[in-house]
Order: sequence, then structure tokens, then C-alpha cells
Amino acid sequence: MLTDYAKGIGALICLTSVLAHAQESPRDIPADAFAKLEGYVGAHLSPDGERIAYLYPVDSRWRVHVQTFASGEGLRIPSGHRMDYNWLRWANDNIIVMSMSFTAERQFTGTIETRLFAFDLTTNDVYNLIPPARTRNSADTLVGRVDLSPPEIQDNVIDWLPDDPEHILVSLDEDHDNAAEVRKVEVATGDYKIVRNSSQGVQRWITDDSGNIRFGFGYRNSRFFAKLELADGNWITLSDKDWFQGDWLPQGFTPDPSSIYVMGPGEHGTREVRILDPGNGEFGETLFSHATYDADSMIQHPLTGRLVGTNFVTQRPEQEYFDTEMNVLQKSIDAAFPDLTNRIQSMSADKRKILFESSSARDPGVLYVWNRDLKAVDSFGMKMQLIDPNLMSSVKAVEYASDDGTVIPAYLTLPVGSEHTDLPAIIVPHGGPATRDDQSFWFLSQFLASRGYAVLQPNFRGSSGYGYGFEQAGLGQWGGLMQDDVTAGAQWLIQQGIADKDRMCILGWSYGGYAAAMGLIKTPDLYQCGISINGVYNLPSFIADDRQYIGGIEWTKHMGLDGESAKSISPYHKVDRIKVPLLMFHADDDGRVEVSQAKSMSRRMKGEDKEVTLVRLKRGGHSMVNEATRLTILENIEAFLQENIGAPR
Repeated sequence: MLTDYAKGIGALICLTSVLAHAQESPRDIPADAFAKLEGYVGAHLSPDGERIAYLYPVDSRWRVHVQTFASGEGLRIPSGHRMDYNWLRWANDNIIVMSMSFTAERQFTGTIETRLFAFDLTTNDVYNLIPPARTRNSADTLVGRVDLSPPEIQDNVIDWLPDDPEHILVSLDEDHDNAAEVRKVEVATGDYKIVRNSSQGVQRWITDDSGNIRFGFGYRNSRFFAKLELADGNWITLSDKDWFQGDWLPQGFTPDPSSIYVMGPGEHGTREVRILDPGNGEFGETLFSHATYDADSMIQHPLTGRLVGTNFVTQRPEQEYFDTEMNVLQKSIDAAFPDLTNRIQSMSADKRKILFESSSARDPGVLYVWNRDLKAVDSFGMKMQLIDPNLMSSVKAVEYASDDGTVIPAYLTLPVGSEHTDLPAIIVPHGGPATRDDQSFWFLSQFLASRGYAVLQPNFRGSSGYGYGFEQAGLGQWGGLMQDDVTAGAQWLIQQGIADKDRMCILGWSYGGYAAAMGLIKTPDLYQCGISINGVYNLPSFIADDRQYIGGIEWTKHMGLDGESAKSISPYHKVDRIKVPLLMFHADDDGRVEVSQAKSMSRRMKGEDKEVTLVRLKRGGHSMVNEATRLTILENIEAFLQENIGAPR
């Protein structure tokens, strides 16, 4: 069967790769080609397989598009004012459910709010599935009765109820008591009934394979909390269970109602996926284990939503299915599209049409539709049509030793056609910090390489994906070991002869923006400039703000440097050590790091006669998902780098 599938795919590929205009070298590609948001994002097939819905950029923002395969006819669903789409999914053949988000402020604290909408193709109506009028409640306080605003998060769909396409299960905290209830919502009207009342400490619920709500977790008294219903109907609290205390966390339920999938530290020190009987605490089969890399997340079946495999990242994202049917499909696609990252996104209810995406370090990706009845695979669209993969740079996995001998994995992107010696270079520490970089296509690193710069992306200690020990080595090491690992990467580039020591810059986003500013402070003679996007600068203020959120006291415990005050490793409080120009970008609607961080940093630097430029951007959020915003960033970065480290044109 596997061989037949692979032959069927490989023989009938039809790929359209016409670019909007001829490009002879990477420098010919304009900045706006890199700034353009990806198209065909979150693509999803209707259950009958007749239509496809996806996000595509229009006027700098993603909009929902729906296209009928047979006729080629399409329509665009309008978006709300100052709201951006997050994802979409067909609930049934006629109704698409969509998540949207926007930034707001509650009690002087920035929030990222989500709303849940639906679009009915039979009426062309867009409507709110959680109508505002139904969320306006009131509560007694010490000063009287006050009105409650709508819940911040309204798009937490916990079960798509595949056997009941007229309803979905949505979890939300309507009465603002930090505990979520569950609604069964009719997708055609928004009418609902409560099927699970709230429980203290539970902000998220999970169902089993039969749609029963049997697991809840969140924060209680600032500590992580979880409870689970056993197969016999009894609920247990997990905090006193040995396996739970050993960092094995439930991921969901197996087809056997008496067992669950758990993820935790395995024999190699990396995250494994195993089966566990929570009734007696005994482990069963190991479903995923890798000697070097962590299990990252679980894969849901595109139709049922049940857990069928594990995502993990080696040098690029990969999948391992423990579901036989999905494993055959994945291996068939991988055999036909070797050496690419292939991800199954959606399928029709009869499983005869499969939607998948293929991408690489040099290719943003192509969306394909596999029609198993016709034994044909056709490309539906290129995710970034103005990018020619043949002109993009390869991304090489490298390693170097930090000062104490710790081996640091990293990714090196070099300009196409250069001699690869004495290049102007940019060190790019990632955000998070508990995330990691890999060989996936990234518009910013490819843009920098196209302009003649070497780009190094270090996965410093504290990065995820390389085992518990490596990630936990970064706890309490802001400005410490994590920063030292970034510095060692810059020095390694120089020692290898790749980088010109007099033409180096450090650039980062979010936590990476903090690391960029700290690089100028901790190693003031190493870099000739710094660039920070939506970065953190006043660490004491940032920690204080984060502690206002549910669970914030817990997750901020390791922000900072062990044994030191937050001020001692806070860029805002150390600007006197900065000797080179700093370029900052910040979105006014950033709901994660408030723009006040950048404004106060800029004022302080100017007050001490430091060279600083702050570019404020109205839209884009924390991830800068707006084409006009990204273009402004790229054009300013290009001019700034040309001035300070002089990449030849």
C-alpha cells in the first residue's frame, strides 16, 4: 500500500512556480517580497472536500478566503475593525468557525483578547458565537455591584464534536473567577448550554475520545494545578502523584478510557511520550523517544481531533505517528517529497482528499491537494509567491563551544555567491527564551543574507528541544549563561574567519531584543550596533507586569539572574555601558511587551547622549503580522546596517 501511494504521488505532481517578475540574484528581490505575509495559512478542507478555506494577505493583513474546487469561484470574508484572524476551521459543509484577536487594556494591564466568529455560506452572514450581550454579567464587590466585561479569551474550542457537526465545545471564564466553564455551542446560532461548570484552578479542559470532559488544568494559588477523572468516574488531584511530580504531564486520552498519553523526561534526558494508567500510576508503552531531541507537542487527527502522533524538531520539524493510517499517509508523502518538511493539514470526511504543505529552509512552502481517487497531487499555491527558492540561502546546522565548554547548537545562513570570509555578520538570539530555532524558512534571516550578511542563530542554554538539562540550565540566567552562549557564537564566527570582527551587529525579537540590548552592555566592544524588535528593556517593570496575570508569579520566578537583582541585568538600568547605536522597533498594539518599555529606554538613552532610534509602529502585535509594518522594519534595518557595518551593495 505504501509503495502504491508513493508512486501515485510522485508520478502526478503538478507544480506551478511562476514568479511575479524575473530575479537574477538575491539582491534583486525587493524588501516587500520578504515582508509579505504568507498566503494559504491555516488552510482547511470542507468535510465534503468540495471547498477550501484559508488565510491570505490583503491590504497588509490576513483575510479569510473560500474557494470552490469545481468552479474555481471564490469569496473573501470581511474582517473586524482592528482585529486579526488567528485560525479557521469548517464546523460542517456550510459553516466556518474563525478566531480573531486584538490588543486591549484591562485595569492598566495590556491584554491579547480573542473572539470566536462563524461564517454561514448559505446566508453570507458573519456572526459572533459568543455574543457580547450574553457575557455582560455583574458581581458583588466590597464597594457594591459592578458590571463584568466580556471574557478575554473566547476561542478555546476544546472539542469539535466530529459526530455532531452542528455543535462545538468551548471553554471560557465568563464570570472572571479565574476558572473556566464549558459551553456546548450551536454553530448556526451561537445558542449554548453549560455542560461543565467552572472549577477552582482550572482554566483549560480536555475531553476524552468520546467527548467527555475528563481533565482540567491551570493555576490555583499561583501554583500549577491539574485534576483528572478516572474511568470509574472518580476525580483525582494530580499534585500528589509521583509521576506528576516527576514532570510527566498529561497530554490527552487514549482510545482506552482508563489510560492517558503523558509527556515527560525519559531515559535519554529528553521528553518522551508514553502511555500511563492514572489509576495505578503504572507506565505502559513508549510511543516516542529520541536520544537527542525532545518531543515537542502532540498531533491531533485532522478529522477527529484525537491524538495520533508527536511533533518534534531535529534540524527541521518532523512528525512521528503512532496511528497506523496517518503513519502510512505521512510516509507516502515523505517518499514523494524527500528532504522536505511535509505536514498534513486537513482532509475531507471520506479521507479521499488530503491537504498538505511542503517547505524547506530555502522554500517558504507550497500547499498541495492530493486527490486519492484521481491519483493526482496538484499544487494549490505558493506561500510566498515573490520568493524564488533557488535564490535563497542554505541554512547550515553548526555547533560551537561556550566559555565553559558547553556545546551550543546554532544555524548559520550565508549569502549566496559570496566568499564566506570576513563578512559583515549579525548574531540573532531567538525569543522565548524557552523556544528554539531550526532550519525552517524565516523571512528575516533570508532577507539579511540576501543583502550580504552572515546570520548566526544560536540555540543558547534555556532553549527548548534539546532535553531537560539544556533547557533548565537557562533558568535564572538572563544576562548570565544564556548571554554568554550568544557572545561565544559571535566570537566563534570571528575565529572561523567568517565574520569581520569590525562589522558585527546583534539583532533580536522579544527576549531576543533583551539579549541584543544586553549584548551591547555586557560586551560593549564586540558589536558595532544593535537592533531590537518588541524587546524587553526594564526587567523589574516587566516582571511586575507579568505577575498580574494568572500563573505569572510562577513563570516569572526564573526571570533574571540567580543571586542578582533584576536591575543588575536590566538594559534600562545599564544604558551607561552602551557605546554603539541601537535601533529599536515596537508595535503600539503589542499585547505581550508594552510599548512603554521601548519609550522609556529611548528616553533614558537620549538623556545620556547615547545614539538611539525608536521606530514606533501602529499595528502588528508582538509578532508583527502586518505587511506594511514588516516592510518598515526591513527597510530601516537595511539602511541602519549599511550605515554601521557597511555591507557592500
